Order: sequence, then C-alpha cells, then structure tokens
Amino acid sequence: MQILNQSWKVILGGIGALIIAQFFFLSPFFLLKKQKYKPKKQITLHVFIHGTFGSSLGLLSFFPVINDDFKGSHYVKTTRLMRKDPFFYKDQPMLNRGLFHINPDYTMPINDPFKKIAPALIKAYADINSLMKQNNVSQFYTFGWSGLLSRQRRRQEALRLYNALSEEITKYENQGFKTKIIIAAHSHGGNVALNLAGINQARSLLVAKQKPAAELHEEALKMYHFLEECNPKKIHRAQGEKKFNYFPEGRILSIDRLYLLGTPIQPETDHYATDAKTFKRIYNFYSDNDPIQKMDWVSTSRYYSDQRFKCSEKPTHIIQIKLSYDLTKKTTEDKANQTWVSKIIPSLIAGPSHTLDPSHRDFWFIAHQQEQSNQSFLYPLPLFIFCPLMHTIIKKQTLNDLDINISPMHNHVRFVVSPHQDEKQLTTELLPLSFIKNIQNNILPWQPDHTCKKQEFDIIANHVKRAASLKE
Repeated sequence: MQILNQSWKVILGGIGALIIAQFFFLSPFFLLKKQKYKPKKQITLHVFIHGTFGSSLGLLSFFPVINDDFKGSHYVKTTRLMRKDPFFYKDQPMLNRGLFHINPDYTMPINDPFKKIAPALIKAYADINSLMKQNNVSQFYTFGWSGLLSRQRRRQEALRLYNALSEEITKYENQGFKTKIIIAAHSHGGNVALNLAGINQARSLLVAKQKPAAELHEEALKMYHFLEECNPKKIHRAQGEKKFNYFPEGRILSIDRLYLLGTPIQPETDHYATDAKTFKRIYNFYSDNDPIQKMDWVSTSRYYSDQRFKCSEKPTHIIQIKLSYDLTKKTTEDKANQTWVSKIIPSLIAGPSHTLDPSHRDFWFIAHQQEQSNQSFLYPLPLFIFCPLMHTIIKKQTLNDLDINISPMHNHVRFVVSPHQDEKQLTTELLPLSFIKNIQNNILPWQPDHTCKKQEFDIIANHVKRAASLKE
C-alpha cells in the first residue's frame, strides 16, 4: 500500500511538472504568436520634390548640356551656387539638398530673413489632408536635389532618394510602425521619382546575379550599369563617397501614391510608370496652359516632352487628370489676348496668369505680390496643396482619364470631376470657402514682395559672374 501511495505521488508530481512546464514554456510561444498578428501602427511619409532649378542657365554650357556631360561646367558651378542660396527658398517647398524633415507650421521664424516658405506651404497641404480624414500619423519631408537639366543626374539623385527613404522606413519599422510613402513632385522632380522604379528593377537583377535581357529598355540598362558600379553601404563611405551613393541592398521600395505636377513625360522614364509594384497609384496632373512642360528637348532623346503617358496597356494605377479653372469666368477680352506670346511670356517671366488655366508655376509656387491685379479665387495658393482632396474624389472612379474643373460657387470652392473631354459630371466636391480663406490668410504673410523678381535677376547675375571665376 505504501509503495502504491508513492507511485501516485510520482505520477501526480509528473503531471504537476508538465503543467508548470507548459505554463512557463508554451505560454510565451502563444503570446508571441498572438503578438505576431497584432496590427502595426501606420505612419505616412509625405515627400515633396522640386523641379529643375535654373534650367535656362543651361545655355551657359550649351553643348556639354546637350551631351549630358557637363561636369565642372559654368552651368554646373552657377547652379550649385544658386542651389545653396536661401533666397530661392521663398516661393516653393524647397530646402537644402537631401531628405529634409519638416515640421509644418504657418508661424514666421523671427530670426530668419529669408522666409523659407516650405513649412507654411506644407502646413496648408497637411490641413487639407486632415480635412479629408487622412488621419494616419504623418511625417513630412522635402527632398532637395541638384535640379540640373540632365538624365544622368536624375538617375543619381533617384538613388539618393531611394536610400534616404529606405533608411527612414527602417527607423520607423524599428519603432513598430508600418510605413506608407506619398510623393508630390513638380516638373522634373517627377522624373527623379519615376527613376525609383528603374532602381527597383535593376537592383532585383543584380541581387539575383542575373544579366539584363536583350530587350531591356536603353534607360533601364543604363540604370543597371550605374548600380553595378555602386559600392555596398559598408564600404562606400570609407572610400569618400557621398552619404547615400551606395548600392540599395535592403529592400524593394514601394510608393503608395505619386503625384506628378507638370512633369515632362519623356521616353526615358515613361515606361517606369507602368511598374505597379513600385507605384501603387500615379496621378498625372497637367494643364493646357503649361507650355513649359512640353519645352524640354534638351534632356530627352526626343525633340519635345509630352504632358500625358501613352500607355498601350492602359494600366489602371495611372490616372491622368487635366486641371482647369472655371472657363465661364473668362472675358471676351481675355480670350482675344490669348496669343502664343501671352501664353508663354507670363509662364517664363511674370509667373502665373490666373485668368487662364493653371500654369507651370501655379502647380508648385506661391504667387508673388506683383500679381495682385490678376488674381484667382485660390490666389496666392499653389495647386499641390489640394492633392489629398483630389485623391479623395478620384480614387472611387473607375475611369483613369479625367478632367477636374475648379471654380468658386457661393460659399465654396467646387471641384468637378468629368471624363476627359466630356462634360458629363461624375462627382463634385465642395470645399468651404472659409476654410480656403483661412489658409490664404495664413500664407499671405509669407508672400514674396513685388521686388523679388528684380532681386532674383540681380542675384542670378552675381552667381553667374562668381561661377566664371571659380576653378574647375
């Protein structure tokens, strides 16, 4: 009997030990398993990329610029000096080169005589983003690049953008965030962004140690050879290379939304837009009153640039939108004066012409005080700040070729979406005029005064003169 009791004690003790083992060893497993499926916090990175900077200065080194080989040229030295001058940060969301974090704010810095407007314009964008109930945690950045009129330089700058964004994503992932990227890009800043797809494609081939296919696009092949020469991150700084000029080993970059604003559509990068793995959605905004968008024949193999993608397969992730202001507000005199000269000169010299549809500057730049005699209902706001609203009203549409007409209506600003070249209204969004007025009142103190154009001419002339005296 005593032996039997001892046997029961052993059995009960063994069961107890198993229960304890299960508690200490299996419970963490189930906890970890449960945590694995816990949804991560969402954070959205909004990135703003400016366009070509001082493109007309390419005439200083015309033939080197045409050949895309102008290292050390007068053009490069002048542009480099101008690019560092904070005077040129007064009327667009542009700051220093590289990925630069922004705290959106309308408040004018007390000790900053240059009135760098990026935080205020991005605050306007953020306000509209919040109004559209895009309430994910958001961080805002400018990406500054050389702005040189060059396909080769845009490839290089795209690599720096790619690696800088990858490092930011890693930083937030380590804090438990799931990231999403939205890019708003003006003019050739859009072609910098489109090159991200070329990096993804070339990187995948090189990581897999595959040779490029014979039918690979010529520009994609150049990207492949460019990345092939890049050093890994671990050794590139030791060899004195710039911070983000390393081979992108870590991840495939995915862009949730790419807003193209007056981007010259060129054969060197238009094929990248069809890459739905890189770009989940592309909005291509353009205007009939933007001749500058089509003028670049220098940094492309073709004698002009396009406003629209010509995608034979019509991918559904590319949405093309022509923007216009309310045409019924134009007078007969306005229409009579719309010669080819009056369309080009205001865009090149005097800035936006608000009695017409949006100009190249209207997409991105704040209007100067000298333009007060020719105001629109959005004056002096640039159109890029309305991208979150336009995304909201477009995303439910099944068509990918649309027009948006923007007009005042009683106490609202009205955004009407129609099929391209069709008067049928698909949907309408009304934005309270009081909301717009509040943004306008916050932005007006930042507005460059009427003397800025004269100052700009003098400053450029000084930089041109100074660059001529610099050594190679």
